[in-house]
Amino acid sequence: MLWVGIIAGWLAGLVLHEAGHAVAAAILGLAVQRITIGLGPRLTEIRCVETTLELRSIPLAGFVSVYWLHETGRLRRLIYVASGPFVNFLLFVLGNWVNDQSPWYDFSFGFALAQIALLSVGLFPHMAWLDGNKVPSDGLRLWQLITGFEKQLPNASQIYETLFRAYCADRIPRPPKSQAAQRILYQISRPEIADLMDRRTSWAALMRELVRGNLRPWEEAGVLDHLVTSGLMTGEPMLRALSDEWSARALALAPRAATLNGSRGSVLVELGRHEEGKLCLQRVSDEAPPFDVFLSRGFEAKADSALGNFAAAQSAMSKARAAFALLPKSDRNLAMLTRFELETAGEPAG
Repeated sequence: MLWVGIIAGWLAGLVLHEAGHAVAAAILGLAVQRITIGLGPRLTEIRCVETTLELRSIPLAGFVSVYWLHETGRLRRLIYVASGPFVNFLLFVLGNWVNDQSPWYDFSFGFALAQIALLSVGLFPHMAWLDGNKVPSDGLRLWQLITGFEKQLPNASQIYETLFRAYCADRIPRPPKSQAAQRILYQISRPEIADLMDRRTSWAALMRELVRGNLRPWEEAGVLDHLVTSGLMTGEPMLRALSDEWSARALALAPRAATLNGSRGSVLVELGRHEEGKLCLQRVSDEAPPFDVFLSRGFEAKADSALGNFAAAQSAMSKARAAFALLPKSDRNLAMLTRFELETAGEPAG
């Protein structure tokens, strides 16, 4: 019975430890991204809203990740991180309640030993590997929180305001967030994703947020603009098929937003509606953010070239090149510049 208790205690402690983190996150208002039970090859996964529950083949450890944990106050982070070990402590106390004369004593003793093992491993400050990424143990995160030696990460509130202020029709200085804000901010603000499947996963998550309809108007406009721009930049069929509807819907939410006029105009040019597209694109001034100028002037050059206005096309293209010089030289930006150059090469000979 001792070994049965150890195995049962380990499995119960592992699952309830991660459940403790997840319940604490829900109480604290943190959006849970993923709950992983086990290591090694993935056996199955289930998605509930935007939380993925993942079961793996080797039940030795687990992990719960939330969106933008570092944006939460230190006390709330301490509660979240400590919640898993606290559950193991409660299970340890439960295992010690059984009297040594009980036939269940060996089982309960083994159950309690498993909690001690889990607490020892979890509270020892170290980094573990999960899917090729280093993940801090609860002990390391608690030590960092208590001592203040935390890695400085971007301020999510500032990123949110920077991203979505441009989509506010009334120019709200600090636009309030929806409950989905943590999730959409994570997807939109991620660095350029190299893997196509990861990009499609991210786009699909944003599309599900649109279907739920729980976004603030500026969040909806920002998500739509992100999807439209991604379709323009990558040529992804699943995005381009809806780009006309999405760009019109986004512009209706914030008609004065320059970036939305730029993306709407770009879509219209792609659809061959060059005159309509130019009207929208010309609402984006040359003093707009470099990426907006790059995309707007590039598609304006494409429209002028298609309409036979080759001098105007070259003028717009020179502005697109100047804006490109201020952008990160990512593969997608370089590919877009090459495409603009090819599509606005000049008046054909003869």
